[in-house]
Amino acid sequence: MKKQIVLLILSFCAMLPAAASVPADTVIRFFRPDSVSVSVADNSLTVKVSGDRYGDKYQYDYQSSVDSTDNAVWDINLPFTRSQGSGKNHNQFSISWGDNLYVGGTIHLNHAPGIRGGWEIGIDNVVALRWRPSRRGPSFSLGFGMGYRSANVGGGWMLAQHGKILTVDPVGGDIDRASSRLHLFRLHVPLMITQRVCKNLHIRVGGVLNLNTYMSATTKTEWGGVTSKTSFHSLHQRFITADLFGSVNFIEGMGVYARWSPMQVFDKGWGPKFEALSVGVNFIL
Repeated sequence: MKKQIVLLILSFCAMLPAAASVPADTVIRFFRPDSVSVSVADNSLTVKVSGDRYGDKYQYDYQSSVDSTDNAVWDINLPFTRSQGSGKNHNQFSISWGDNLYVGGTIHLNHAPGIRGGWEIGIDNVVALRWRPSRRGPSFSLGFGMGYRSANVGGGWMLAQHGKILTVDPVGGDIDRASSRLHLFRLHVPLMITQRVCKNLHIRVGGVLNLNTYMSATTKTEWGGVTSKTSFHSLHQRFITADLFGSVNFIEGMGVYARWSPMQVFDKGWGPKFEALSVGVNFIL
């Protein structure tokens, strides 16, 4: 979003009658700019951009002659990106958007019979508040995101409901084939520590508080060529669970992650027991 703002400003300047001549097909990208200054004065166009990329300060300066004698000065400070404080401690607060998109497969541990792997997808930080107390040290973030996770049931077992209790039952003799799946939708509140090791290598560890907003299940059965589907709703899942998260990002924000979910998703006695370990790829944008 911030990159688009800066590019929009530069494009607008290029369309003005007083604009400078810029080579065609020129695109300049800025990462987390703190401030943008565009000025037209004394027949010259000057653009200055400053910011911070993973702890490294940068300064961009561009100047070119123009045909106009009109003077104009724009000085733009992008919201929520300005460093707070200065000096030896280098305190910096910022807000980021769309960070840590993940997708991966899930392995279930200590599980009831028939529960197999699944998959998950989500974004840990739709929005996050970051604090970097020192230039070379780790950064800390508190975010808010959302995600989806599934768990499959098969191998001669299927999900069934007795009253309001969800159980894993063996497939009956009159059923030719059966498969089941759990669906879990949740909100994330991650607290992370990120350390930049070198230019493209970042290590991130932390905990994720999950608000399990909705869970459902489906069972598909087939007998005599007839297929039917049963859905189970109003399940008794725990509203709050927690995960441990770690990732290594090494290719311009792309990397691998692991997530361990040791807490039971169902309230005690209301559903099958299982733990989950997820491994996949994630993107730090």
